[in-house]
Amino acid sequence: MIFEGDRKLICSITPVNISIEMADSDDIDSKIRDLKDSWERRGKPPKCPKCPKCGETMTYMYSEGKVTMGCPHCGNVLREGSLAEFDQMSFGKKIGRYFLHGIAFALIGILLLFAWLVVGIALILLGSFIGLILAFLLLVFMVGAINTFVSSHVWGFSMKTSLGSIFLHGLVLSLIFLVVSLSTIFPAYLLIHNVIYTVLLDIGLCFVNGFIGEKVAQLWTE
Repeated sequence: MIFEGDRKLICSITPVNISIEMADSDDIDSKIRDLKDSWERRGKPPKCPKCPKCGETMTYMYSEGKVTMGCPHCGNVLREGSLAEFDQMSFGKKIGRYFLHGIAFALIGILLLFAWLVVGIALILLGSFIGLILAFLLLVFMVGAINTFVSSHVWGFSMKTSLGSIFLHGLVLSLIFLVVSLSTIFPAYLLIHNVIYTVLLDIGLCFVNGFIGEKVAQLWTE
């Protein structure tokens, strides 16, 4: 149960569906809706275990950005964490989504790259060195925005969308991509001259980018 002013929200989750009840006629809190929608997009919400103290079915409750797994009968709290931390999908089931994440990120990035090149060249022509810095900052922000969008749709994450959060998101992700590329991917491309191996490397790169993108996105979930 979550008490918020004169409202009492009861959020219970079963292996089959998610139900939300309200003690009055107010609109459902947006964060509760985000929690419900996020787990529904995962396809299967996490199971509610039995309370180790009293044996009652435990429930998942959302409050102030944290998900709590607790017992409504005796008040025992078994686990607390962010929404992303409660993702119980096995690694095997995640493999397909890692590929999807990497492919979606690459396709959107390619489409937006042309727009960035036009804007970047214009900024450099207008402001020289300052324009170059602005173009770089825009690229970092674009990386964060793309991963925020892809993560919210592929993984169902409720992402932070403030300008500062998106920029920091993009900065961290860009630095990790740069380190991984310089240490492994670029040398591999230089050594591989076979078309088939190059295609296999590109496929593997989609998985790697999806894996990194998902892990970084968890740092900016609400």
